[in-house]
Amino acid sequence: MKFKLIDVYARKELTHELPSANPKEVLLYDVQVYKDAEAKTPFVRFMWYSSNKPTRRNKYVTLNCYKWKLNWI
Repeated sequence: MKFKLIDVYARKELTHELPSANPKEVLLYDVQVYKDAEAKTPFVRFMWYSSNKPTRRNKYVTLNCYKWKLNWI
């Protein structure tokens, strides 16, 4: 029995947390996952320091014990 995975959409965004006092030193990117392709409904945010954040080569991501199909925008 095959199940169709639900799509989620991801993109890289500048982080809200700044690791140093000078924000111009380094640009760090979080991975923001959305429920819709228009990027209006945020679902989860992987912080820049997270070791398990998805990269462009990932096609799937596990969130809340479910496997989701990952589309990059």
